[in-house]
Amino acid sequence: IAYQLNWKGESFYTGNRVAIFVRSGAPLRVYLEKLRGRGEREFYFATERARLEILRNELGARATVTEVSSNAEFIVARATY
Repeated sequence: IAYQLNWKGESFYTGNRVAIFVRSGAPLRVYLEKLRGRGEREFYFATERARLEILRNELGARATVTEVSSNAEFIVARATY
């Protein structure tokens, strides 16, 4: 899941196989609830390092968010419910 990335190549470079959420709010929550309804409990997010806490807050206390990989600007995080 591409979360609040200010880069418009997410869908082009991934062949539209990545869910893209530019803003926080209901669309992301609805998307995750749909996937969780199918039994999925682990999600990977690509985002800017500065947005990790915003992502944690949006996912709520029920999600455990851990850093998987990062560089100076970007991070890949795993959220587990």
